[in-house]
Amino acid sequence: MGARRFGRSPAYRLAAALATGLIITSPAMVQAAPAPPKGIAPAGIARPAVLHPSKEARPDGHTVLPFRTIDPTALRVAKERAGLAPSSGKPSIGITAPKAVVYNNTNQSGISAADEGACCTPPDTTGSIGPNHYVEMVNNLVRVYDRSLNRINDADLGTFTGTPAGISTSDPQVQWDSQGNRWLYAAVAFATGNNYLLLGWSKTADPSDLVNGWCHYGIFTANLLQDYPKLGHDNNYLLVGTNEYDDRTAGFAFVTANIWALPKPAPGDASCAVGSSSHFADPTHVLLNADGSVAFTPVPVNTSDSSNAGYIVAAHSPASPPVGAQTKVMAWHIVKGSGGPQLVQDGDLRVQSFNIPPPIPQPGPTLDSLDARLTQAVGHLDPDANAEAVWTQHTVVSTTSRSVVRWYEFIPSQLKVRQQGEIASATDYLFNGAIAPSILGNDAALFYDRANASLTPVIGAVSRTHGDPLSTMGSELLIGSSVAADTDLSCSAPYGPPCRWGDYSGASPDPNAAGVVWGSNQLNGPTFFGYPQWATRNFAVTATVAPDFTLSISPTGRAVTPPGSTTYTVTITDQAGFTGAVTLGASGLPAGTTAAFSPNPTTTTSTLTLTISGSTPAGTNQYTVTGVNGSLSHAAQSTLVVTAASTYASAINADGPNAYWRLGETSGTVMVDSTAGANNGAYVGGVTLNAPGAIAGDGNGAVLLDGSSGFGRAANSPSLSLTGAVSLEAWVKFNATGPYAQIVVNKGDGASATGSAYEIAWIPGTGLGFQTFIGGTRYDADQNFTPVIGQWYDLVGTRSSGGALSFYINGKLVASGNDSGAALNAVTAGVGVGASGDGTGHLPFNGTLDEVAVYPVALTASQVAAHWQAAGVVPVPPTNVTATGGPNQATVSWTPPAGAVTSYVITPQVGSTLRTPQAFAGPASSATVTGLSGGTTYTFTVVARNAVGSGPPSAASNAAAVTGPAYPYAATVLGDNPAGYWRLGETSGTAATDATGNGSSGTYAGGYLQGQPGGPLGDPDPALGLNGSTGWVSVANTTGLQLTGALSVEAWVKFASNSQFAEIIVNKGDGASATGSAYEIAWIPGTGLGFQTFIGGTRYDADQNFTPVIGQWYDLVGTRSATGQLSFYVNGALVANGNDGGAPLNNVSAGVGIGASGNGTVQLPFNGTLDEVAVYPGALTAAQVLSHYHAAGY
Repeated sequence: MGARRFGRSPAYRLAAALATGLIITSPAMVQAAPAPPKGIAPAGIARPAVLHPSKEARPDGHTVLPFRTIDPTALRVAKERAGLAPSSGKPSIGITAPKAVVYNNTNQSGISAADEGACCTPPDTTGSIGPNHYVEMVNNLVRVYDRSLNRINDADLGTFTGTPAGISTSDPQVQWDSQGNRWLYAAVAFATGNNYLLLGWSKTADPSDLVNGWCHYGIFTANLLQDYPKLGHDNNYLLVGTNEYDDRTAGFAFVTANIWALPKPAPGDASCAVGSSSHFADPTHVLLNADGSVAFTPVPVNTSDSSNAGYIVAAHSPASPPVGAQTKVMAWHIVKGSGGPQLVQDGDLRVQSFNIPPPIPQPGPTLDSLDARLTQAVGHLDPDANAEAVWTQHTVVSTTSRSVVRWYEFIPSQLKVRQQGEIASATDYLFNGAIAPSILGNDAALFYDRANASLTPVIGAVSRTHGDPLSTMGSELLIGSSVAADTDLSCSAPYGPPCRWGDYSGASPDPNAAGVVWGSNQLNGPTFFGYPQWATRNFAVTATVAPDFTLSISPTGRAVTPPGSTTYTVTITDQAGFTGAVTLGASGLPAGTTAAFSPNPTTTTSTLTLTISGSTPAGTNQYTVTGVNGSLSHAAQSTLVVTAASTYASAINADGPNAYWRLGETSGTVMVDSTAGANNGAYVGGVTLNAPGAIAGDGNGAVLLDGSSGFGRAANSPSLSLTGAVSLEAWVKFNATGPYAQIVVNKGDGASATGSAYEIAWIPGTGLGFQTFIGGTRYDADQNFTPVIGQWYDLVGTRSSGGALSFYINGKLVASGNDSGAALNAVTAGVGVGASGDGTGHLPFNGTLDEVAVYPVALTASQVAAHWQAAGVVPVPPTNVTATGGPNQATVSWTPPAGAVTSYVITPQVGSTLRTPQAFAGPASSATVTGLSGGTTYTFTVVARNAVGSGPPSAASNAAAVTGPAYPYAATVLGDNPAGYWRLGETSGTAATDATGNGSSGTYAGGYLQGQPGGPLGDPDPALGLNGSTGWVSVANTTGLQLTGALSVEAWVKFASNSQFAEIIVNKGDGASATGSAYEIAWIPGTGLGFQTFIGGTRYDADQNFTPVIGQWYDLVGTRSATGQLSFYVNGALVANGNDGGAPLNNVSAGVGIGASGNGTVQLPFNGTLDEVAVYPGALTAAQVLSHYHAAGY
């Protein structure tokens, strides 16, 4: 951004400056000693308002941010004359082979215009490196990376800064503050009459949490737009230089440059308390250079070491009177006085003349090259000069009328220009530069863009070491190239040409690695209908390779239950021939924990053993390992999670997970894997740690995710890249379900079948389920129900090596499927907890997650049930169960379990076959089970239930003989060996018991009414009412029900209406297509009641075309022989025949639906009452069918 000249006369400005003491006479020569400094008090004080990250606030549409200068007319004339008004002196170009080399393969694509919706141009690219992270900022996005440039988190700039609604943001700046051990930022927020200068800092050295990990402030500046804010700092102050423009005037008239100083927080202060900000100019106190000319674009220095003098530099503007070539750079510094900050004029530094550069040619419209202003500055002690040095640069016109990047090393305390040089080309135009020394202080790297009429922009890098001749750089290292020329909407009227570019780039010294400088700069991506097409690149180069070492710790975190111990590996990596031994030490450990290194000192690796005593408190601890060799010292952090003893965790670990994230951290961003494999991850975005967990009586917390930006992610590893057998487990509590899918756990991108491997997810219309991915196909085992908000669920998905899929909720199998057993997709994405695993945060989860595990095997049903029971959320089994028989009843007694029990379920059993369970209210220690068949001996099991669910069954009681009349129906059916038999007689709960004992129990769902009068006469077992809309019973797919040859289906039905639509009574399949179904009994208007089978895309029928009488019971039986003969019986009589040819029926993965389709979509729901449903693995004979009808008392 930028603007017009302030409308007051030079005489007025000079008088105002004299009145406020803003002029110091410039020395005649740069080597002259400076005059004694005189501190200038602030022109005003402002109290920053505390801002808070808001919901997303990206700009609407596609915005061209205008370039504002001191005098637009003078700039336009200067651009036209640039080819005739070169800078003086000879440029200093590379004279040696390239010195700069890419550091540690660090050269990656950064943010693109597409990442932030192509909202804005130019990108205002910048970035900064810290001990463990790289932070990049652009218009309008903030992104955090690790030191390998793996993306960790991002947020749009307006959201991150907490900018008030309706106000746009721009011009971001970011720096690592090595003395404060935190990050700093600045930006501008603008709307007519409602402008803010935005400032802030991270609470700790970790910038990853862009929601809760930073402090944000705004200084209201009314009509004065604080354009082109440049960030700097020293030991005491966060400093910002701005150009002020009056947005009440046409064209935004330039008012003054300004310098702002805000006291930094003390190291370790995370309170977000803030002091008052001082500024040293306003409309009546214009900021001037030492010679009385108007100052423009002051650039505070990014002080990368310790200094109490915060320097600020500003090039005299060629567009400001006296218009034309300039030879001065102004220097100030901030000092901490007794009453606050004071501004000291150091004076004008005399440099070789410079002038405004020409536009930059490319294979398309020209690019903007700015107005010869300085764009950034970095300071560090130069040991060769024995003084704090400032390195800065700007783009100017050369002696050949091309643009060049002019760079300087100043010693402002001596008002001395130590070096000045130019990077030039015989054919190309250089522009958009950034320079920084490394932490050695006597070397530097310079980055820039380069283009010509036939060359799309590229990024180049040059460097120098302390041994090179002054004012020289080595030759170019190519960093990256553009894909296409810039042709975005800024290139044509009313905005251009030239196309907007820049407005700046970034360079910062690596605080960990001597000789290394990191940078961010702009390239151009593919054209896209005139939308912004910029793309950034982040990189690091080695300017000087000095003997040094780096120190790292792996893994990033461990969990341990005291008393106990755990180990980490500390690795020393030499640089540039370093051969010394490094002495190691640890700090920040919790009480009761000791550290031992072996060996110590070390030259390569050392094993760190942490021993945790029984007195060590539970919690998450970030500790530091420091390595020292002489004057060299480096440190790295890792995490230790101390957890209390847990029966549940022991049960999980006993089943050998490859990763187990308990999600109980109390601080930090590391998501610790409790297994030895240490597949640690990181929390990002809207995450609340230490939320109440799922496991009863377990002190381990859980993680609350905001459903927008919060999730956890573990990087890909061989132990997570499971393509065969696999199981996933997670405890979930939804805050909302909403209209969009939500990922619980995902290995992949969460957006495409080809980009994913396995997941547990909530999918509207499909429900909760376990999904696997092979090629471009997704396979499911889903339970179509809507989770209750605020209720915990234990979800487990398993896949066998043969491709059998099973999905469990709270220890019970609820859905099955099959993906054929081919290898799952081998994707490179990691595992996401609460979002996709690729780091994009796709389909975020809204709620609380706990105890997430990935296993390399298919857990068995008993293992799943054991996990649920170990959680202690449901009651343990009652004990001492006894039974006494009576007339058609039995009295059952037991010893209740501890804790609140809301009800008991007693299940009668005859031999190995189950009878209908009966429910009784709790608390209780005995109950009478009625409706039993006389002349039969029963045993009984008792299940205790609480608000969460049912516990495991008790041991069986003694055998009890029941007297009274016999009820023969169930015994008759069971005598014909059904594969599944659902009496539907439960009076409470959601479980529909399979009386065969084969384990194919179903689940009641939707609109149903239990305890209705049943079909068999005299039998007290009730029936089930369904509402014809949402009510049904789902039975998961099992081998016993996956019948493709001979079979029979039986059901007692009583219709509540004669619908004009088909109604399903029993269906194995989707109920909507022939290819998706296997067999069914259904009512079809115009066809009648009948039995249907499905082979390929064809339906075969045995139907009786009649309309059932409302309110009358019918016993319906459909049979299929091995040769395909179909028979349909009503009330024991054969009423229809058919033949399907005898080929195998469709082998579908859907389950069995009672009262609707079997795939969970509730297709063609039944309206009425159902009872005594059975599926047989053979064709019943006519005699067997008739015997069933007679056993019902008819």
